[in-house]
Amino acid sequence: TLLLIENDRTWEAETVLRSVAEGSLKFAYLVTSPQNFLSRYREYTEALTDIAVLRSHERARELIELSGEPNAPQLQPYRELLVAQDRLDLLRRQYPRDVRGKLEQAWSFSGLVAALSQSQLKGADVFGALLYGYWSANQIAHMTWEGVSMPIERRMRDESRRQAVENAHAARILSDCYSYNILRLHTGLEFVGADLTALRTLLADHKLKLRQSTDLWRAWHELEYPQQPWESANSPRNS
Repeated sequence: TLLLIENDRTWEAETVLRSVAEGSLKFAYLVTSPQNFLSRYREYTEALTDIAVLRSHERARELIELSGEPNAPQLQPYRELLVAQDRLDLLRRQYPRDVRGKLEQAWSFSGLVAALSQSQLKGADVFGALLYGYWSANQIAHMTWEGVSMPIERRMRDESRRQAVENAHAARILSDCYSYNILRLHTGLEFVGADLTALRTLLADHKLKLRQSTDLWRAWHELEYPQQPWESANSPRNS
Protein backbone atom coordinates (compact mmCIF):
# COMPACT_ATOMS: atom_id res chain seq x y z
CA THR A 1 0.00 0.00 0.00
CA LEU A 2 2.72 2.46 0.98
CA LEU A 3 4.76 1.76 -2.16
CA LEU A 4 1.68 2.31 -4.32
CA ILE A 5 0.99 5.63 -2.60
CA GLU A 6 4.62 6.67 -3.11
CA ASN A 7 4.19 5.98 -6.83
CA ASP A 8 0.90 7.91 -7.14
CA ARG A 9 -1.27 4.79 -7.50
CA THR A 10 -3.96 5.75 -5.02
CA TRP A 11 -6.76 3.64 -6.51
CA GLU A 12 -4.57 0.54 -6.53
CA ALA A 13 -3.53 1.33 -2.95
CA GLU A 14 -7.20 1.60 -2.00
CA THR A 15 -7.77 -1.93 -3.32
CA VAL A 16 -4.78 -3.35 -1.43
CA LEU A 17 -5.94 -1.53 1.70
CA ARG A 18 -9.08 -3.67 1.57
CA SER A 19 -7.00 -6.72 2.57
CA VAL A 20 -5.31 -4.74 5.34
CA ALA A 21 -8.74 -3.74 6.63
CA GLU A 22 -10.15 -7.27 6.52
CA GLY A 23 -7.13 -8.78 8.26
CA SER A 24 -7.08 -6.10 10.94
CA LEU A 25 -10.77 -6.40 11.75
CA LYS A 26 -10.65 -10.20 11.86
CA PHE A 27 -7.69 -10.08 14.22
CA ALA A 28 -9.41 -7.52 16.44
CA TYR A 29 -12.63 -9.55 16.44
CA LEU A 30 -10.70 -12.66 17.52
CA VAL A 31 -8.91 -11.10 20.47
CA THR A 32 -11.09 -8.21 21.62
CA SER A 33 -13.32 -10.47 23.72
CA PRO A 34 -11.25 -12.98 25.77
CA GLN A 35 -14.36 -14.85 26.91
CA ASN A 36 -15.35 -15.46 23.28
CA PHE A 37 -11.85 -16.09 21.94
CA LEU A 38 -12.04 -19.89 21.85
CA SER A 39 -15.44 -20.04 20.12
CA ARG A 40 -14.41 -17.41 17.56
CA TYR A 41 -11.09 -19.15 16.97
CA ARG A 42 -12.89 -22.41 16.27
CA GLU A 43 -15.30 -20.68 13.93
CA TYR A 44 -12.41 -19.18 11.99
CA THR A 45 -10.09 -22.21 11.90
CA GLU A 46 -12.64 -25.05 11.81
CA ALA A 47 -16.16 -24.00 10.77
CA LEU A 48 -15.14 -21.54 8.05
CA THR A 49 -12.53 -24.01 6.83
CA ASP A 50 -15.16 -26.75 6.52
CA ILE A 51 -17.48 -24.36 4.70
CA ALA A 52 -14.64 -23.49 2.31
CA VAL A 53 -14.14 -27.22 1.66
CA LEU A 54 -17.81 -27.52 0.71
CA ARG A 55 -17.57 -24.51 -1.58
CA SER A 56 -14.40 -25.79 -3.26
CA HIS A 57 -15.99 -29.20 -3.77
CA GLU A 58 -19.02 -27.71 -5.52
CA ARG A 59 -16.97 -25.46 -7.78
CA ALA A 60 -14.58 -28.26 -8.72
CA ARG A 61 -17.49 -30.64 -9.38
CA GLU A 62 -19.18 -28.12 -11.66
CA LEU A 63 -15.98 -27.48 -13.62
CA ILE A 64 -15.31 -31.21 -14.06
CA GLU A 65 -18.87 -31.85 -15.25
CA LEU A 66 -18.72 -28.95 -17.70
CA SER A 67 -15.47 -30.22 -19.17
CA GLY A 68 -17.18 -33.31 -20.61
CA GLU A 69 -14.02 -35.30 -19.85
CA PRO A 70 -14.07 -35.93 -16.10
CA ASN A 71 -11.10 -38.31 -16.22
CA ALA A 72 -8.81 -36.03 -18.23
CA PRO A 73 -5.31 -35.83 -16.67
CA GLN A 74 -5.44 -32.03 -16.81
CA LEU A 75 -8.32 -32.06 -14.32
CA GLN A 76 -6.44 -33.93 -11.60
CA PRO A 77 -5.89 -30.77 -9.47
CA TYR A 78 -9.67 -30.24 -9.46
CA ARG A 79 -10.47 -33.88 -8.69
CA GLU A 80 -8.28 -33.54 -5.62
CA LEU A 81 -10.70 -30.90 -4.33
CA LEU A 82 -13.61 -33.33 -4.39
CA VAL A 83 -14.73 -34.66 -1.02
CA ALA A 84 -15.69 -38.28 -0.31
CA GLN A 85 -19.46 -38.70 -0.15
CA ASP A 86 -19.56 -39.71 3.54
CA ARG A 87 -17.62 -36.59 4.57
CA LEU A 88 -19.67 -34.46 2.21
CA ASP A 89 -22.90 -35.68 3.82
CA LEU A 90 -21.46 -35.03 7.30
CA LEU A 91 -20.43 -31.47 6.45
CA ARG A 92 -23.79 -30.69 4.88
CA ARG A 93 -25.59 -31.91 7.98
CA GLN A 94 -23.21 -30.00 10.24
CA TYR A 95 -23.44 -26.78 8.20
CA PRO A 96 -26.84 -26.46 6.53
CA ARG A 97 -27.32 -23.45 4.28
CA ASP A 98 -28.73 -21.17 7.00
CA VAL A 99 -25.85 -21.95 9.38
CA ARG A 100 -23.31 -21.31 6.64
CA GLY A 101 -24.96 -18.00 5.81
CA LYS A 102 -24.91 -16.80 9.43
CA LEU A 103 -21.27 -17.73 9.93
CA GLU A 104 -20.15 -16.12 6.70
CA GLN A 105 -22.11 -12.97 7.47
CA ALA A 106 -20.62 -12.77 10.98
CA TRP A 107 -17.12 -12.88 9.49
CA SER A 108 -17.86 -10.55 6.57
CA PHE A 109 -16.53 -7.00 6.71
CA SER A 110 -19.92 -5.52 7.53
CA GLY A 111 -20.51 -8.22 10.16
CA LEU A 112 -17.15 -7.55 11.78
CA VAL A 113 -17.78 -3.79 11.78
CA ALA A 114 -21.18 -4.36 13.41
CA ALA A 115 -19.71 -6.62 16.11
CA LEU A 116 -16.77 -4.34 16.89
CA SER A 117 -19.09 -1.32 17.01
CA GLN A 118 -20.85 -3.04 19.92
CA SER A 119 -17.59 -3.89 21.71
CA GLN A 120 -15.86 -2.12 24.58
CA LEU A 121 -13.01 -0.92 22.35
CA LYS A 122 -12.19 2.75 22.63
CA GLY A 123 -13.66 4.52 19.61
CA ALA A 124 -15.91 1.56 18.79
CA ASP A 125 -18.69 3.93 17.77
CA VAL A 126 -16.75 5.09 14.69
CA PHE A 127 -16.13 1.65 13.17
CA GLY A 128 -19.12 2.18 10.88
CA ALA A 129 -17.18 4.94 9.13
CA LEU A 130 -14.92 2.23 7.64
CA LEU A 131 -17.70 0.88 5.46
CA TYR A 132 -17.54 3.61 2.81
CA GLY A 133 -13.83 3.18 2.12
CA TYR A 134 -14.27 -0.58 1.94
CA TRP A 135 -17.23 -0.14 -0.40
CA SER A 136 -15.11 2.09 -2.66
CA ALA A 137 -12.31 -0.48 -2.76
CA ASN A 138 -14.80 -3.18 -3.68
CA GLN A 139 -16.12 -1.13 -6.57
CA ILE A 140 -12.59 -0.70 -7.93
CA ALA A 141 -11.72 -4.38 -7.45
CA HIS A 142 -14.90 -5.64 -9.12
CA MET A 143 -14.97 -3.05 -11.92
CA THR A 144 -18.52 -1.92 -11.21
CA TRP A 145 -19.85 1.24 -12.86
CA GLU A 146 -18.87 3.24 -9.79
CA GLY A 147 -15.44 1.61 -9.74
CA VAL A 148 -14.83 2.58 -13.36
CA SER A 149 -16.35 6.05 -13.20
CA MET A 150 -14.61 7.33 -10.05
CA PRO A 151 -11.05 7.25 -11.48
CA ILE A 152 -12.30 8.56 -14.85
CA GLU A 153 -14.06 11.50 -13.21
CA ARG A 154 -10.93 12.34 -11.27
CA ARG A 155 -8.75 12.36 -14.39
CA MET A 156 -11.18 14.78 -16.04
CA ARG A 157 -10.67 17.44 -13.37
CA ASP A 158 -8.38 20.38 -13.90
CA GLU A 159 -4.86 19.93 -12.53
CA SER A 160 -5.32 21.88 -9.29
CA ARG A 161 -8.50 20.03 -8.30
CA ARG A 162 -7.13 16.67 -9.37
CA GLN A 163 -3.90 17.09 -7.39
CA ALA A 164 -5.74 18.31 -4.30
CA VAL A 165 -8.08 15.32 -4.21
CA GLU A 166 -5.18 12.94 -4.96
CA ASN A 167 -3.30 14.34 -1.97
CA ALA A 168 -6.35 14.09 0.28
CA HIS A 169 -7.08 10.55 -0.91
CA ALA A 170 -3.48 9.44 -0.32
CA ALA A 171 -3.48 11.05 3.13
CA ARG A 172 -6.65 9.20 4.09
CA ILE A 173 -5.22 5.85 2.96
CA LEU A 174 -1.96 6.43 4.87
CA SER A 175 -3.94 7.44 7.95
CA ASP A 176 -6.06 4.30 7.63
CA CYS A 177 -2.94 2.11 7.37
CA TYR A 178 -1.59 3.62 10.56
CA SER A 179 -4.95 3.28 12.31
CA TYR A 180 -5.26 -0.39 11.38
CA ASN A 181 -1.76 -0.97 12.72
CA ILE A 182 -2.71 0.72 15.98
CA LEU A 183 -5.88 -1.41 16.15
CA ARG A 184 -3.87 -4.63 15.83
CA LEU A 185 -1.32 -3.53 18.41
CA HIS A 186 -3.91 -2.26 20.87
CA THR A 187 -6.16 -5.33 20.79
CA GLY A 188 -3.23 -7.75 20.72
CA LEU A 189 -1.38 -6.15 23.64
CA GLU A 190 -4.55 -5.93 25.70
CA PHE A 191 -5.35 -9.57 24.98
CA VAL A 192 -2.03 -10.77 26.44
CA GLY A 193 -2.11 -8.24 29.28
CA ALA A 194 1.01 -6.39 28.11
CA ASP A 195 2.10 -2.91 29.13
CA LEU A 196 0.55 -0.25 26.89
CA THR A 197 3.13 2.48 27.51
CA ALA A 198 4.82 2.03 24.13
CA LEU A 199 1.42 2.05 22.44
CA ARG A 200 0.57 5.39 23.99
CA THR A 201 3.78 6.80 22.51
CA LEU A 202 2.73 5.50 19.11
CA LEU A 203 -0.71 7.06 19.53
CA ALA A 204 0.88 10.44 20.24
CA ASP A 205 2.96 10.03 17.08
CA HIS A 206 -0.18 9.09 15.18
CA LYS A 207 -1.83 12.34 16.23
CA LEU A 208 1.09 14.28 14.75
CA LYS A 209 0.84 12.36 11.48
CA LEU A 210 -2.92 12.81 11.44
CA ARG A 211 -2.38 16.56 11.72
CA GLN A 212 -0.38 16.45 8.47
CA SER A 213 -3.18 14.49 6.81
CA THR A 214 -5.72 16.98 8.12
CA ASP A 215 -3.82 19.81 6.44
CA LEU A 216 -4.16 18.02 3.09
CA TRP A 217 -7.86 17.33 3.67
CA ARG A 218 -8.36 20.99 4.58
CA ALA A 219 -6.58 22.17 1.41
CA TRP A 220 -8.77 19.92 -0.75
CA HIS A 221 -11.97 20.93 1.06
CA GLU A 222 -11.28 24.65 0.78
CA LEU A 223 -10.55 24.31 -2.93
CA GLU A 224 -13.54 22.09 -3.67
CA TYR A 225 -16.05 23.78 -1.34
CA PRO A 226 -14.99 27.43 -0.90
CA GLN A 227 -18.53 28.38 0.11
CA GLN A 228 -18.35 26.09 3.15
CA PRO A 229 -15.35 26.89 5.38
CA TRP A 230 -13.49 23.90 6.83
CA GLU A 231 -14.09 25.02 10.43
CA SER A 232 -17.87 25.12 10.03
CA ALA A 233 -17.88 21.84 8.10
CA ASN A 234 -16.08 20.07 10.98
CA SER A 235 -17.70 21.78 13.95
CA PRO A 236 -20.39 19.96 15.95
CA ARG A 237 -23.96 20.90 15.14
CA ASN A 238 -25.76 23.10 17.58
CA SER A 239 -28.45 21.21 19.43
